[in-house]
This record gives sequence, structure tokens and C-alpha cells, in this order.
Amino acid sequence: MYPRKLAGLMRELLGQFRIVYLTGPRQADKTTLAKAFQFYGGLLETLVYMECCKQSTWADNDASFYHFRDSQKNEVDLVLEQNDGKIIGLEIKASASVSIHDFKGLKALADYAGDKFRYGVLFYTGKDILPFNQGENIFYALPVGLLFRNLEGG
Repeated sequence: MYPRKLAGLMRELLGQFRIVYLTGPRQADKTTLAKAFQFYGGLLETLVYMECCKQSTWADNDASFYHFRDSQKNEVDLVLEQNDGKIIGLEIKASASVSIHDFKGLKALADYAGDKFRYGVLFYTGKDILPFNQGENIFYALPVGLLFRNLEGG
């Protein structure tokens, strides 16, 4: 669910596109932007990318940002390469649930990068922090909301 102010901003920014709003007893006094909105995934990816760029300005390690895609069309939305050459893969899913299949691109990146691969994270719209094992790699599914929390103050 989105606060009314955010829904209004998205309506203003994307006015030329069709947006579906749902209201009803379960939403009480809230307006929900339907995830059927075809650009939701792209907007979420862009939001995560912008937040990573913003947070990289004050981080201890500099990082370069890339996208990964191999010849089998496995891809990772965002690849961070740190100064020491270590690789961090970030996948963004506009879904409240994840499965082992969602880590296919991260697994391909880990295999490609070898010892330079540090870890892989899949941001999703769910609520739980979930570990996923694939071979010798452990990946994590993290709620996208963690990017916007003040970790010092809670």
C-alpha cells in the first residue's frame, strides 16, 4: 500500500499512463496502487538504484555500478564493484514472495566472478529476511524497506 501523497506524486509524474486504484473495506481509508501497474517493477528498480547511488556518497568503500547479463540471458539488476575488486550483486523483485529460481542471475554472477564475488542480495517487497543456499553460495532476500530505515535510530 502507498500513502496518498506518494500515489498522488506518481499520478502526477506518470499522468500519461494508466494507473489503477483499488479502494474497499480492507483498505478502509487508504488508497492502494495496484501492482498490476505495468511499470511498477521498473520504478522499484530505479528507486533502489537511486538509493544505492545516494548511500554510496558517504560509504567507506567506493563502488562502481554495473548491470550483468550473460550469453544465457541470466541477469542481475545492479552489480557493485568495490575498489578491492570484490563484487556484490543486487537483484530487485516487485514481489512479496521469492523462490530459489529468483536467484538464478545472482548464481550466474557468482559463478562468473569466482573468488571476487562477495555476496548476493535480492530486494523484494516482502517483510522477512530470508537466506537461500545455492551450492556453495548463500544469498539473502531482504525487504526493500530496509534501504530506507535509519539503522542507528531504529
